[in-house]
Amino acid sequence: MDFKKRVELCFRGNDIRCIVNKEIDGGLAYVTGKATVNYLKCKTIIVAMDMRKSSPILKKKFIEG
Repeated sequence: MDFKKRVELCFRGNDIRCIVNKEIDGGLAYVTGKATVNYLKCKTIIVAMDMRKSSPILKKKFIEG
């Protein structure tokens, strides 16, 4: 699946819904983190996660971005 299609599937008007390692992975989390900081032009943001097994790696990659 190409990058644009993955973004369209995952990011909706008011939430993020996707299947881990199919639609979202560490690479997309990294790019999303980088884009968030660039868009908000901020130096600090708070990143949280839930208890899903995939959350720690997605959080880590988002922060790296």
